[in-house]
Amino acid sequence: MVVNSWYNGYSSKERDDKYKVLKKLIKGGELKAATGPCDLCNDPDKAVEYHDEDYGLPYLWTKPALLSLCRHCHRTKLHKRFKNTENWYTFLAHIRRGGYASDLKNKSIKKELDTYKKACNEDTTFKLEILRPYKYKIGSEWFANIRMDIESLRDPNARLNRGKNIDKLFIKALAFAADKHKNQRRKDEEASPYINHPISLTNILVNEGEVNDINILVGAILHDTVEDTETTKEELQKEFGEKIASIVMEVTDDKSLPKEERKIKQIEHSAHISDEAKHIKLADKISNLRDIISSPPKDWSQERKNDYFEWAGKVIDQVRGTNSKLESIFDSLHLK
Repeated sequence: MVVNSWYNGYSSKERDDKYKVLKKLIKGGELKAATGPCDLCNDPDKAVEYHDEDYGLPYLWTKPALLSLCRHCHRTKLHKRFKNTENWYTFLAHIRRGGYASDLKNKSIKKELDTYKKACNEDTTFKLEILRPYKYKIGSEWFANIRMDIESLRDPNARLNRGKNIDKLFIKALAFAADKHKNQRRKDEEASPYINHPISLTNILVNEGEVNDINILVGAILHDTVEDTETTKEELQKEFGEKIASIVMEVTDDKSLPKEERKIKQIEHSAHISDEAKHIKLADKISNLRDIISSPPKDWSQERKNDYFEWAGKVIDQVRGTNSKLESIFDSLHLK
């Protein structure tokens, strides 16, 4: 087998070398042939084949370096994700509602996914029907942080399975948000830098919610840029892509509306946003409750603090079932 392309920063030769060893191990009985279920769509009945994400030495023969994927997930979805990112993210939404690749043969399901993709493009909401239980925590799957830029095929920094590289997209987002919020301050008595807030969200998501989905983390860093600065959706699309821009817009209030109307709409809207946006909503409310408890705005009365807590509880009630760890943290703070 000769692979005339790069993947995750590995050359054709590196890929071919590991494939030869894999073939030898299987032939000698030291490694079993690929068995289901598919490690992407979780279909237990489809035939699977091995896919490598890591060709570095020493060779790794376990997940997430070596995966068992059905042919459709492997060749039609994973390897073609660069050509059509919308299809890729729509497919992830499908499998996260318990969908299999084989379901796509069903005309009604295909039509439903087309409607979902259109809604994402138009910044409207469309909730996919649950097909089967999904056993993985959203954001912790092996594919959650997969690189989506075509440059990653040749980029050595795409060798992420060794855990040594910081995602460049996140650093770019952090620098972007720091610049956008550079003249803004929080409302606490110390008037702390505003950028502390989005950084707080990512810390909550990673270290308390065990979230490693790069779209969620970048969305969290950028979540107030449109609402509280002159950043536009188009600017986010250009710098960070349609998916992340869409997530940010889902957690962005319309500042042209009166404050009380915005608060009501946020409660109504939160039940219908994506799982990525719900994670950000949870982290945002956790961060805000902590700030109100430890360093509240100096002009806030106890009544106003109580009102915020009550409203935040109504918002979070709309996103329950997203991340049990974060929901538990919010509940413990809300009791205070």
